[in-house]
Amino acid sequence: MMKKGKCIAVLLLTAVIAMAPVNAYGIETTGEYFEISSEEAGAFLYDGTTVMAGTDGEMILTKSESGWVRRATIRTTDMNVITAEIVLNEEGLNTIRYHAKNAGKAQLIVVVPSGAAVNMGTFYVMDAREDGTIDGGWIQENDQWKYKKGDGSFVSSAWLMDKGKRYYFGEDGVMAVNQWLKGWFCWYYAGPDGAMMTNTVTPDGYELDDTGAYYDPTLSD
Repeated sequence: MMKKGKCIAVLLLTAVIAMAPVNAYGIETTGEYFEISSEEAGAFLYDGTTVMAGTDGEMILTKSESGWVRRATIRTTDMNVITAEIVLNEEGLNTIRYHAKNAGKAQLIVVVPSGAAVNMGTFYVMDAREDGTIDGGWIQENDQWKYKKGDGSFVSSAWLMDKGKRYYFGEDGVMAVNQWLKGWFCWYYAGPDGAMMTNTVTPDGYELDDTGAYYDPTLSD
């Protein structure tokens, strides 16, 4: 049974930055960068995001993500596929703005001054079909929603970011709706539209913080 409380988000990235030029693993970072997990950074992956070539978009970050991105740079594994920059939005939060250039796939990597790097995931860029759509993105099947990636597979057992909202897809690739989802010492709740609820109270009466998390001490057992 869950007890009310707030999720304590431990952002190891902050500790890594403070230890520069040697990271938490004892690796010197001068002239190089080392990758840490998105979980360590307190970030959500955008892995599997599929967009149309020739279009622009934004990766809307949470307040915590915006904080550690402030002095960061962003790199891409293939600038012929996608380019990106970090900009301030109207709310004063850092946002990653990207331009999808040509069909292909590439990863966007955020690198902080210490050399710590967070891989934000693989982006797929696809050419438009004659009807102006692409063979990917959101697909509805039998009143359920799935998300098809540019490699033809579906997002499964993972979160997906889309237009600033977070969605979870089960092993079968179906988007979670109206249900609790277990996180790292936390629970999250997918609302009626599938989007993770934040800074609100769930239908069964539990309070979620601004990251969408609800802390449950029993998860540490």
